[in-house]
Amino acid sequence: MPSRKTTAGFTLIEILVVLAVIAILLTMAMPNTSHRVAQKQIKESLDLIAPFKKTIADYYLATATFPSNNSTAGLPDADKIMGNYLASVTVIDGALQLTLGNKALPQINGKQVSIRPIYVELSPASPVSWVCGFDEVPAAMQVSGDNQTNVELLQLPISCR
Repeated sequence: MPSRKTTAGFTLIEILVVLAVIAILLTMAMPNTSHRVAQKQIKESLDLIAPFKKTIADYYLATATFPSNNSTAGLPDADKIMGNYLASVTVIDGALQLTLGNKALPQINGKQVSIRPIYVELSPASPVSWVCGFDEVPAAMQVSGDNQTNVELLQLPISCR
């Protein structure tokens, strides 16, 4: 009687199932980089408005008050201040309210980031500093303007958290 040779191995279906499971696990393990892109877009917008922070600080040093709006601050209308990822900048009580837009990611398009001046009360000669987004105000300082930031925490640059 001839002996039958049995072969051990995997079928094609079994190999495909294992490859599919591995592909799913690898997809879940890949980092989500969209928040890093959002952070870079917001950071670029913050860099764009740096000169306006100096204008507002100079206004405060000259008057001991913060400008109430763009025109008082001597800045262009809100919709005239824009960039790649910035749709407008509105001054409200010295705070710069950035509205994101244009080529910004859909997750942050239309959202706002607040840049607010902080100062030492009753000492207009002290330098004006700034807080961004959800950043905390130091205990001995006061802040002007409201925080209208509505961007998710992970999408903000570290300096705004």
